[in-house]
Amino acid sequence: MPISIYRTRPAVVEAVRWGTEDPATVWNWLEAHGCPWLVGNALTPSTLRPRDGGPADHGIWIRPVDGHLMIRTPTGDTTVMPGDYIVHDAAGGIHPLHPAAFEATYENVLP
Repeated sequence: MPISIYRTRPAVVEAVRWGTEDPATVWNWLEAHGCPWLVGNALTPSTLRPRDGGPADHGIWIRPVDGHLMIRTPTGDTTVMPGDYIVHDAAGGIHPLHPAAFEATYENVLP
């Protein structure tokens, strides 16, 4: 395969910055985008499941040790730190991004 040059495809995402909105607003937004609350023993995250009994490969919960919002994705559990952006990407995934990574990748298209 010859060496070539590539660029990323344009993608439109929806995002919210954690800590700048009322938490309940963000939680409702996450649930509306298919990221349910996980219930069970949050001290043992592997026990967490959606209330409806669906697959446990995605969802949110609060980590009891420090009160941070956690997001479970198919690739693992991620901590959302204050100031991080929570992104709903073009493929339907939900994941947090550090502000520097988000701002280097995306620009606001709405005023």
